[in-house]
Amino acid sequence: MAEAQNLRVVLVGCGGMSRRWVEVSRELADVDLVGFVDIDAGAAAARAEEYGPAASHGTDMTRMLDDCVPDIVFDCTSPEAHTEVTIEALSRGCHVLGEKPLATSMEDARRVVAAASAADLVSGEAGHASISRHLHVAAQLQGVRFHPNRARSPAAYCARRVTLTGH
Repeated sequence: MAEAQNLRVVLVGCGGMSRRWVEVSRELADVDLVGFVDIDAGAAAARAEEYGPAASHGTDMTRMLDDCVPDIVFDCTSPEAHTEVTIEALSRGCHVLGEKPLATSMEDARRVVAAASAADLVSGEAGHASISRHLHVAAQLQGVRFHPNRARSPAAYCARRVTLTGH
């Protein structure tokens, strides 16, 4: 039997909120943050350095997605960027979990829902406290093993009600 691979994640938006996503990700045994993207190259480099020396970093999300081939994108950008980041990630075959809100308008929310549905992928606002639960859903859809009970600390068990779109 082939060994299951960890979920590969690119984090987009390396401001203050992303710090908590990185902390929670470290506690999840089956998650690897493989890339960090921000419009500020220094912020991306700093967040990557906090996580570990093997993580890539840069300012071009499309290039990072091509280079790292993640399963999931964590969208920690400003609300105004959520729609475009999400639609681009979905178009490249990535599930997307992000900070609230899903979009800044109903029109944009409908675009995200349509893109997720068309791609047969999950897109949702997870919030850093419920990453574990929603990674489990995305992992099942990818056919990838993910065991929240193997998390390295109790913080990984946190969960809130979240709306997932696309499934």
